[in-house]
Amino acid sequence: MRKLVLALLILPCLLLGCGKSNLNWTDEEKANIEHFHKSGEASRKAVRIINSGSSGAISSNETKQIIRLTNLALSEAKLVRDDVLAKAHPQLPKKYRTLYQRSLELQVINFKIGNFKKEVEAGKLHDSWVDWININKGQVKIPR
Repeated sequence: MRKLVLALLILPCLLLGCGKSNLNWTDEEKANIEHFHKSGEASRKAVRIINSGSSGAISSNETKQIIRLTNLALSEAKLVRDDVLAKAHPQLPKKYRTLYQRSLELQVINFKIGNFKKEVEAGKLHDSWVDWININKGQVKIPR
């Protein structure tokens, strides 16, 4: 969970527009990469709700919001084209799909069936995503 919180602090700057891209992005590519941004935003909002509970208990309303936001994050992630991700970094499509997007898919499965094993696996995938981002932060260039 520590990496998840850390990711909330670093991802907006590392991937969401702090780096200057030397690539020429078409208007269509910029429009498509907005799904990347929207997915990350929805995911961060869900994590904020999870982390906001001081007692560790999450209300029924908060649970519904978390599920809605996680589903939104997954839907948006699926809309980002691999060729657009590859323009930002050659390894980004594979890492994004197998680590970030798969972690969201497992979270959604967990919400539906309450499978703790999937929750642990989702956390590990997300941690690997954060690790990859940290290692490659200077090389991934995504316009805002």
